[in-house]
Amino acid sequence: MSLETVLPDRGEHRRRVEHRVADIPDHVVPTWEDVQNGEWSAWDEVRDGPRLLVDATDTASAVALVLAAVVRPEV
Repeated sequence: MSLETVLPDRGEHRRRVEHRVADIPDHVVPTWEDVQNGEWSAWDEVRDGPRLLVDATDTASAVALVLAAVVRPEV
Protein backbone atom coordinates (compact mmCIF):
# COMPACT_ATOMS: atom_id res chain seq x y z
CA MET A 1 0.00 0.00 0.00
CA SER A 2 1.22 3.47 -0.81
CA LEU A 3 0.59 6.32 1.57
CA GLU A 4 0.52 10.06 1.00
CA THR A 5 0.25 12.51 3.88
CA VAL A 6 -1.01 16.05 3.49
CA LEU A 7 -1.08 19.00 5.86
CA PRO A 8 -3.51 21.53 4.37
CA ASP A 9 -2.68 24.33 6.83
CA ARG A 10 0.46 25.95 5.41
CA GLY A 11 1.22 27.75 8.69
CA GLU A 12 1.08 24.51 10.65
CA HIS A 13 3.21 22.77 8.03
CA ARG A 14 5.84 25.49 8.36
CA ARG A 15 5.71 25.36 12.17
CA ARG A 16 6.28 21.59 12.16
CA VAL A 17 9.18 21.87 9.73
CA GLU A 18 10.85 24.68 11.68
CA HIS A 19 10.52 22.91 15.04
CA ARG A 20 11.51 19.42 13.89
CA VAL A 21 14.43 17.84 15.74
CA ALA A 22 16.61 15.21 14.08
CA ASP A 23 16.22 11.85 15.82
CA ILE A 24 18.60 9.94 13.57
CA PRO A 25 22.35 10.36 14.16
CA ASP A 26 23.96 12.75 11.65
CA HIS A 27 20.62 13.51 10.01
CA VAL A 28 20.11 17.14 9.05
CA VAL A 29 16.45 18.16 8.94
CA PRO A 30 15.38 20.41 6.07
CA THR A 31 14.68 24.08 6.60
CA TRP A 32 11.38 25.62 5.51
CA GLU A 33 13.25 27.05 2.51
CA ASP A 34 14.51 23.56 1.64
CA VAL A 35 10.93 22.25 1.77
CA GLN A 36 9.65 25.09 -0.41
CA ASN A 37 12.42 24.63 -2.98
CA GLY A 38 12.39 20.83 -2.91
CA GLU A 39 11.32 18.69 -5.81
CA TRP A 40 7.72 17.51 -5.57
CA SER A 41 5.30 15.96 -8.03
CA ALA A 42 1.57 15.65 -7.49
CA TRP A 43 0.35 12.08 -7.05
CA ASP A 44 -0.95 10.55 -10.25
CA GLU A 45 -2.92 7.33 -9.80
CA VAL A 46 -2.25 6.24 -13.39
CA ARG A 47 1.50 6.71 -12.94
CA ASP A 48 1.84 5.95 -9.21
CA GLY A 49 -1.07 3.61 -8.52
CA PRO A 50 -3.66 3.90 -5.76
CA ARG A 51 -2.74 5.34 -2.37
CA LEU A 52 -4.20 6.05 1.02
CA LEU A 53 -4.42 9.84 1.40
CA VAL A 54 -4.02 10.87 5.05
CA ASP A 55 -4.63 14.34 6.47
CA ALA A 56 -1.91 14.77 9.11
CA THR A 57 -3.54 17.77 10.82
CA ASP A 58 -4.49 15.59 13.80
CA THR A 59 -1.62 13.16 14.33
CA ALA A 60 -3.60 10.72 16.49
CA SER A 61 -6.38 10.45 13.90
CA ALA A 62 -3.85 10.06 11.09
CA VAL A 63 -2.07 7.23 12.91
CA ALA A 64 -5.39 5.51 13.68
CA LEU A 65 -6.40 5.69 10.01
CA VAL A 66 -3.10 4.18 8.85
CA LEU A 67 -3.20 1.43 11.47
CA ALA A 68 -6.77 0.56 10.54
CA ALA A 69 -5.68 0.24 6.92
CA VAL A 70 -2.71 -2.04 7.57
CA VAL A 71 -3.52 -4.05 10.69
CA ARG A 72 -5.81 -7.03 10.29
CA PRO A 73 -7.84 -7.91 13.38
CA GLU A 74 -7.43 -11.47 14.64
CA VAL A 75 -10.29 -13.78 13.77
